[in-house]
Amino acid sequence: MMRRVTENSIQLRQGRMEDLPAIAAFTRKTFSWGDYIHAAWPRWVESSRGELMVAEVNGVLMGTCHIRYLENREAWLEGVRVHPAFRRHNLATTLLNAAHARAKRKHCRVIRLETASNNVRAQRLFEKMGYARVVEYARYRARSAKRAAAEIRRAVNSDAAACWELWQTALRGHRAHALTRAPFGWRWWIWSPTRLRAAIRAREVWLADDARAFMVTHCDQEFQILALAGSQRGMTQLAQGAKFLAHQHERTRLYWFTPHTARAERFAAQNRFALDDAGMLIYEYAL
Repeated sequence: MMRRVTENSIQLRQGRMEDLPAIAAFTRKTFSWGDYIHAAWPRWVESSRGELMVAEVNGVLMGTCHIRYLENREAWLEGVRVHPAFRRHNLATTLLNAAHARAKRKHCRVIRLETASNNVRAQRLFEKMGYARVVEYARYRARSAKRAAAEIRRAVNSDAAACWELWQTALRGHRAHALTRAPFGWRWWIWSPTRLRAAIRAREVWLADDARAFMVTHCDQEFQILALAGSQRGMTQLAQGAKFLAHQHERTRLYWFTPHTARAERFAAQNRFALDDAGMLIYEYAL
C-alpha cells in the first residue's frame, strides 16, 4: 500500500452506500467495543440534513466524516475516521477543513464535536485547528422503579416561560452548561426557547409539584434525562419520578446526561444514580 500522501493526492467526495465495506474494514476496532460507523452509515447516506464525506488517496478510500446541520445555525461533526496506516498525513486536517468550509456555506456560526478525555491525539489535533473545549459531560445510570416515588406533572405550552426562567437561573455563572444532549443521535446543542417548546409539544418536559424545577426526557432504545434544573427538592422529585417513567416505557434502566461537576456527583449519589461514563469532552469551533 502506498504510504506517501501529498495534498494533491487527497480527493474528497460524497460518501455512498457502496463505500461501507471499505470504511468498515478500518473502523471495526476503532474503540474497545468496536465502532458505530457501520450502523450509522445508511442513515448518513440517505439524510438530507447533513453531508457525508470520504477521502480517497490515489483512488483508495482512507478517511471519512459526517456533518449534521442543526437549527440555530449550529453544525455537529461526527464520525471522523482515518485509516491507521495513513494517520499523520494530513487526512484528518483536510477532512476538518472541508467540513468547516461546507458548514460556512450553510451559514452555520459554530461547529461542535465530542471526543473522549483519553483520546489525547484527537484533542491535540482539534486544539491545533482552533477548537475550544467547552464542557465535560458525564452519564449516570439508575434502575427504573415500579412505583412512583414522587408526584410530577407533564408540562404544557403555558409552562414554557417558567421553565425557561428556571433554566436561565441555573446557568448563571455556568454558560458552558447551556449545551445539552440532543434527543437524536450522539449530539449536543445549545438549549433554546424554541427547542424547549418543541420538547413540550413532544410531551417530554416534566415539572415538580411546586413548578420550581423541570426535566426533559427522551426515550428510544434508552430512557434518558437530557436536562434537569431548578430547586434541589424539585430536581429530586423529578429524578425519582423519572425512574417510574422509565418503568412505564418498559426500560429497566435510565440514564442522566449532565456536565461532570462535583455538584452533579453529590446529587447523583443522593438519588442513587451511579456514574456510568465520564470524560465526554465537547469542543466547538467558531466559523
